[in-house]
Amino acid sequence: MGLAPSQSAKAQAHGDVWTFNMLYAHAEALVRGYRKSFLTETEYLNLRNASNLGDVRLSLQETDYGNFLQDQLTLSPKVIREAAQKKMADEFKYIRSQACGELATFLDFISYEYMIDNIILILQHTLNNPNGDVADVLERCHPLGDIGESNMRSIASFEPTKRGLEQLFVTVLISTPVGHYFSQFLQSAKNYGENMAGADDAQATLGETSFVMLENFVYKAYLEDFSTLCDHLGGETKMHMTHVLNRAADKRTINICINSFATDLGQDQQMRETTRQDLIPTVGYLFPESFGAIRTVANLEDLTEVLQPYNDYKTLWEVWGDAEGEGGTGNLDDGFYRMEVEDLENCFYGQSHMAVFYAYVKLKEQEIRNLEWISECIIQDRRDKVEKIIPVFDENRRTRGWATAV
Repeated sequence: MGLAPSQSAKAQAHGDVWTFNMLYAHAEALVRGYRKSFLTETEYLNLRNASNLGDVRLSLQETDYGNFLQDQLTLSPKVIREAAQKKMADEFKYIRSQACGELATFLDFISYEYMIDNIILILQHTLNNPNGDVADVLERCHPLGDIGESNMRSIASFEPTKRGLEQLFVTVLISTPVGHYFSQFLQSAKNYGENMAGADDAQATLGETSFVMLENFVYKAYLEDFSTLCDHLGGETKMHMTHVLNRAADKRTINICINSFATDLGQDQQMRETTRQDLIPTVGYLFPESFGAIRTVANLEDLTEVLQPYNDYKTLWEVWGDAEGEGGTGNLDDGFYRMEVEDLENCFYGQSHMAVFYAYVKLKEQEIRNLEWISECIIQDRRDKVEKIIPVFDENRRTRGWATAV
């Protein structure tokens, strides 16, 4: 006689072991099948030994990538990256077409990050090159963040005035799933009464400092919403996703501080304590304990002191904090990438949860970075740098391998 599901299991059908397979088993089976598509150690060895990009194409034909480059007459690292991104996006969209209910919402949130990337990319391109080629920037957009070509062209062709920018936010962006984040930023800027609210043109409204604020404000709101969704889903989904989103939020917090040191956001005490502080995510391992201390961080020494109580970040900072040099280990982003890969791989060791979908997309991103890096090393004849790649599901990787210099 079987054990009947509890009332709590029925109430949390989307994240409970009792009913997860009934609702989402097919989609989970798909993503776990895609997990077998990651490049193996032998396949990476073949890529390292390639003498040109034509050999790279031949090597990839023997992998799950197949003939994804067959229509490309001219090869370059950019072409390889874009073709790999399209393949990943097609696989993700197929999984999304098989999803329903809470899983469909979860997958949509994964794609929102790429929508934000695309919108910011188009805005920045348009402001820097008002007469630039729209097609050029659209080609650079990530296929996973597709918001429709008409919307993208409207963003790329907005009138470069304060009123034109407001109309863009209110009429065009609001129709996209992530548009409300941008509208919140515009309203927030007006409430603060900063120069952006009374600017005469878009360039003044989104100057260098303000554009950084826009980007970080939108990503902060997105991370907080995604974290709230995962809390609602509960179960093993919440356990894995809380960890990886906390890491992502802390990485953003650390980078906001580092990038502010050479600007008014970091040099001016009032802006540090108000404007910059409003860009810091209210999720993550640094929140809430170190949230107040971040207000006073004005240089690398202050940041080092704030990170001391957090063993992982303390170690990461000590090993990867120095800028890359001829004999250096790399930079902080390299360390974070290595940490993230280990965390994301761990998501596949559980069952009946949604974090594997997020992990698959992010790990594929890392594999695509590996392909682009190898291609760059080949065409620049810098094979001594190929080893800087971070293979996914590497059987030789040690636990907490990121804590040791390579």
